[in-house]
Amino acid sequence: MTRYRPFSQPGRREIYLRQATLIASAELLEQCHRDTASAMAKIRIELGELRDLLHPPNGEFGNDRGRRPRIPGPAPIGPPADPAIHAWGKHLRFAALAVLAREQRPLTLPEIHRALHANGYRLHHVGSVKQLADALGYEHDIGRARRVARGIYEIGELSPYERRRVLSDAATPKDVTQIPPKQSGEDRINYPYSYPDSASEFGDDLGHEISGLSWVHTDESSSVTQGLHLGVGSAFPARDDCTSMPHL
Repeated sequence: MTRYRPFSQPGRREIYLRQATLIASAELLEQCHRDTASAMAKIRIELGELRDLLHPPNGEFGNDRGRRPRIPGPAPIGPPADPAIHAWGKHLRFAALAVLAREQRPLTLPEIHRALHANGYRLHHVGSVKQLADALGYEHDIGRARRVARGIYEIGELSPYERRRVLSDAATPKDVTQIPPKQSGEDRINYPYSYPDSASEFGDDLGHEISGLSWVHTDESSSVTQGLHLGVGSAFPARDDCTSMPHL
């Protein structure tokens, strides 16, 4: 059975142009958010120093066992934007990994939570803090994130494919002004223009459509096929051009 990809539909050029515009706007907002977060961190540090002057933790006027007021200012985690995308499961995990990959430094759970809200996400659970901790704990177990200390995480080992998928929600053509006309068959294969990477498209369930396959393996963290075995020769992973058989 033939499945037509979304890029074959009429008007795809306008869709790609709109997509590229939105991605550029999102990247600009992301940079503004990082600048704002850096300024907020400096303000909170100074507020903490002023709190220590007014309520010293020890010394002549201090009491180690007494309670001190918290650092004043806005709440550590602001409310999510309305409307916001509800994130859970693998979508929440990849969104959190994207925050860690962009910052390239250890982050606390409140910092990751705040960054998710700033990026337009809302945690889809009543116990949102535990949900985020469980998601990053799962990523720690499989190596894509590392737990530096309790409640502090940094980015772990990502394959090139996983890094591309984490850092970009959708792939765009290299030149959106030159989207080819609707093609089919060999003309589409030999056309010189670039189409979106398959990472942004839904994978086909090859096991139900191709006969004679020994097995088909699909990555649980995505919807694309990661490897397959033809039943002859040796198995090869996706995007592997150095196998014992001619590449399909």
